[in-house]
Amino acid sequence: MTAELTIAGRRIADDEPPWVVAEASSNHQGDGQKLELLIRAAAAAGVDAIKLQKRDNQALFTAAEYQRPVDADVYFGTTYGAHREALELQHSAWVRVRSLCAELGLTWFATPFDVASLEFLAEYSMPIVKLASASICNESLLAAVRDYGRPVILSTGGATIAEITAALDILGSRIDVAILHCTAEYPCPIGDLNLACLDTLALEFPGHVIGLSSHSEWLGEGPLAWAHGARIFEKHFTL
Repeated sequence: MTAELTIAGRRIADDEPPWVVAEASSNHQGDGQKLELLIRAAAAAGVDAIKLQKRDNQALFTAAEYQRPVDADVYFGTTYGAHREALELQHSAWVRVRSLCAELGLTWFATPFDVASLEFLAEYSMPIVKLASASICNESLLAAVRDYGRPVILSTGGATIAEITAALDILGSRIDVAILHCTAEYPCPIGDLNLACLDTLALEFPGHVIGLSSHSEWLGEGPLAWAHGARIFEKHFTL
């Protein structure tokens, strides 16, 4: 079975070039101007897409964690909740993301960490959904993503084959899903990349495009992951 996936009109398959995603995470620090610099830097580097993150912090964290005191010299607030809120983009920034990426020829998308964030991103007609490794057992979010009906990129850091299979079962056969190998270390040491896992994913989930979500500071993993069958590459970056 030939694995292929179409994202915003771009076909991803073995006979196509790699599809490269610049993961901006929250490195904009809630600053729309810094975000624009990140997007322009990603475009200048020649990537295909830029990815962000969206959280409804009060829904995502317990009250105790949201109110937990933190060192304001290190965090963007005096509580963890205030810190997380400071990293969230305002409405005008999301509008700018969409328009600037269209201008620069980039596909944009984001990781929603909860259903409310998915609903927020859907208002901007997000063309594809990224699900973080931490959400692979979040059945309510998986079901909401299925109902949204757009292609999905699924990271699998820390997941078992059974958990990946269960997530795919919830997403259903009508949704195109790419599966990304990920080692959940930040940053990930070279010795922990375990790129052979890409072979396992290709064997266990034929028909799905596979790829690599990397938190490594090394750039040499890309060609090696390509040799193991990866066709989507997501790499964290800053300025």
